[in-house]
Amino acid sequence: MKGCTGCEGCRDTYKCVINDDMQKIYPLLIESDAIIFGSPTYFYNVTADVKAFIDRCYCFEVMSKEDRSLWMGINEVLGGRYAAVIAVCEQHSSEDMGGTQVKQWQNH
Repeated sequence: MKGCTGCEGCRDTYKCVINDDMQKIYPLLIESDAIIFGSPTYFYNVTADVKAFIDRCYCFEVMSKEDRSLWMGINEVLGGRYAAVIAVCEQHSSEDMGGTQVKQWQNH
């Protein structure tokens, strides 16, 4: 799976123009009710592969034709879907978790 190149080839069709294995995943994403992502944390963020996957979902974004800073996901337009992200990191303090922290779980 290649990373998104920002070519905007998906701008009007909402389909990515990069022909790779991600094309097999898009129909599954469209048909799913929910998606759960899991990733270890490297350098205070999800892995590069997970980030590439998320970036390749850019083709599902619906932008305002007048103002491209206004957008929403195509699944929101079509009725909504759910996603959850689970990331694991080794830090004990939430201040050291960078962009990873959403909710801290600790074993006591």
